[in-house]
Amino acid sequence: MREAKGGLLAVSYLKNYQYDIFVSYAHGPAPAVAYHGAGAQRQDLLSNWTRKFADDLRDQIEIHLGTKDPARRVQIWMDPDLEGHKPITAALKEKIELSALMLVVMSPFYLGSTWCRQELEWFATAGSRGGDDRVFVVRAFPSDEIGWPDALKDASGVALSGYCFHAPTDVDEPGEPHGWPRPTEVDREYWSQLKVLARHITKQLKQIDWLEANQGGTESSRIQTTAGDKPSGVPPFVGRSVLLGFMHDTLDEVRDEIRETLSRSGMTVYPLESDEICDEASVKAMFDNYLGKVEAFVLVANEYCGKWPRGQNGGFVSFQVQRARENNLPCYLWLQAEDPARIKQPEYRTYLETLISQASDAQLILQHDDVASFTAYVKGELNRKKATSPDGEQFAVVCSNCSSQKPTHRNFQELVLTTIGETDRWAVVPDFENAPNGQIRLEALKQEIDRADTVILLCFDQDWIWAQYVWRELKQISGNGDARKAQILVAGPEDQRKGSLRAPNGKVRTVNGIDVAANLVKEELKREILSAINAR
Repeated sequence: MREAKGGLLAVSYLKNYQYDIFVSYAHGPAPAVAYHGAGAQRQDLLSNWTRKFADDLRDQIEIHLGTKDPARRVQIWMDPDLEGHKPITAALKEKIELSALMLVVMSPFYLGSTWCRQELEWFATAGSRGGDDRVFVVRAFPSDEIGWPDALKDASGVALSGYCFHAPTDVDEPGEPHGWPRPTEVDREYWSQLKVLARHITKQLKQIDWLEANQGGTESSRIQTTAGDKPSGVPPFVGRSVLLGFMHDTLDEVRDEIRETLSRSGMTVYPLESDEICDEASVKAMFDNYLGKVEAFVLVANEYCGKWPRGQNGGFVSFQVQRARENNLPCYLWLQAEDPARIKQPEYRTYLETLISQASDAQLILQHDDVASFTAYVKGELNRKKATSPDGEQFAVVCSNCSSQKPTHRNFQELVLTTIGETDRWAVVPDFENAPNGQIRLEALKQEIDRADTVILLCFDQDWIWAQYVWRELKQISGNGDARKAQILVAGPEDQRKGSLRAPNGKVRTVNGIDVAANLVKEELKREILSAINAR
């Protein structure tokens, strides 16, 4: 839908809405310059942060949507866009009714704003909307969840998980959002959580877009939703994400057609078209960048497999299948070689014959007539599988005894935190270092631990007594552990204590030397995280 704006046409991604996202937030205290008659118009700090946040979010969503069509740009509305000549009540209500999603920037100022509560009520009652999947909550500041509006709570009265953009702290402590007062490129926690939020909003936009296109776009059909994770009537594959593997040059047209077909069906296809995937290094980088974002791996192979990586039987074909399998990622491989026995390269031929013999169990290789039948198979398989991406927050609680005073300790912890960030998670790291005897009570972090999808003990110097103490407390406050979480104990170089560890859960990685073991820790940690998510 279009509206005049500054002499230009503003076009939303969803054709039947004027705005894709309405941002509901409360302004912070007015800047001091306003009281000194300086004449300069300044936004308060919270408004400035929220404006930058909305701009960054729009950019990330458009990347995930994968469209360069100027007629499909994401439109986000915030109150600075309000026209001065219209009555504020009528104008706001109109904007909300013409918006597909609402994004609430939660803060104590929001809870104290009558206008914000009114915006939420208008959105909840607009048309025939139902469910809470159209409302996304960004936790910018700590706030008292008891005072949250009912529309931001589930049926049992518990506040929505939302997306936490502040460090865990007591509600009475002021805290501040990541990237405060203005996010920059180096604010790792900010970008990590922003990317997760962008992916989830992208999924919702694609589901609504599919509903509009396939149910006529009428008022009743386009805004009916359920209390689940998708609008009513939308196939499960819509909004899901897949990784499209590297293929031989002779399959370029097939690969492009698969990308176009899956994208047109409402799926997100990685790698992005702007990524140049052409050699061993870029293929490895492709897996590193996208493994935590996708739910299946899609590949077409023919009689050519290339000569890299060196020593890899089956070349880049077997390398990619191996990486997908190692990370418990469903692999849909279409083999176009009519007679594998006639393939000239003996190692590749043997590899395919072995793979074909396993296909009945693994459902790895299937023959297809054309791209249409192959993509239909992929969509059908994703329809059968439950979505693996957890709703709401994706983050890890990292309990660490690493001292900030020792460079080796800091490097070890930073390695793990960087790995978590590469899976588009952010990390909560309780402060053990300043606690008496290196111990703290984790009860204050129970809410964060309950919501986290990963719990990691980062144990330096083989301090098993410390690790076991913390592990016992984690199990106590989480009801003896949550089977859905990845629970990992990573032990650093043995230094102070010798002997073997009686592992609390068996998932132990002991490394000897930070530099030597860096890649091992990275791969093992990422494998555990992805394994737990894909098993959900």
